Amino acid sequence: MSKKIAINVESGILSVAGKTIAYTVKQSGRARRMTIKISRDRKLEVIIPTVVPTPEGHRFLREHQDWVIKKLQLLLPVQKTYLYFGKQYKLAHLHNREGTKHKISLEQDTLYIESPFGSTVPPATIFEQFIKYQGKKYLSARCIELAAQYSFPVKKITVRGQKSRWGSCSRRGSVSLNFRLMQLRKEMIDYVIIHELCHLRHMNHSKDFWNEVGIYIPGYKALDKELNKFRL
Repeated sequence: MSKKIAINVESGILSVAGKTIAYTVKQSGRARRMTIKISRDRKLEVIIPTVVPTPEGHRFLREHQDWVIKKLQLLLPVQKTYLYFGKQYKLAHLHNREGTKHKISLEQDTLYIESPFGSTVPPATIFEQFIKYQGKKYLSARCIELAAQYSFPVKKITVRGQKSRWGSCSRRGSVSLNFRLMQLRKEMIDYVIIHELCHLRHMNHSKDFWNEVGIYIPGYKALDKELNKFRL
């Protein structure tokens, strides 16, 4: 009969760069070596094999304080927020020694970005790639849906990263949408799409154009005013 090995978890406090950081030393049956990581909830952890006494984990962390200092910003509260469908998310940027790709997940009010260890790609760049990918799916599908609902003769839809426009259209029946629309509320996204679809019938901003926009979105003036507050 095999003997069970007790798994220990100990807490500690590390003082680095004028900051006091709480951490845990945790034995793991899967660990083959001692490692330091930052968990998804921004906690500092030392993972050690079960055959290694926990005091060695504390010593290992102290010997690698330089690594903690480099990652200190990941352990402190984050002020910047990111918008997705009009909702604000605070950022939690983590690094995974075993990871090979950037991963994004949204949980309640937090945007989790998990990057491969050693990656220098800024979170803002990773988030932009995320909304670009999501935008190509959602914006195209929504444009097709609204065009069919109101019988607009759209022939082609593209999703790009225009520098100064939320959207545009051509006389040939093409509609182009900015993937950064994914940061806005769905009502505002629909307004931009309807705006461009109406241009397929009125290639101007005449009274007839705005009257048609008003048929599909009676409150378009308030949405247009709100849209002007956002900068590309």
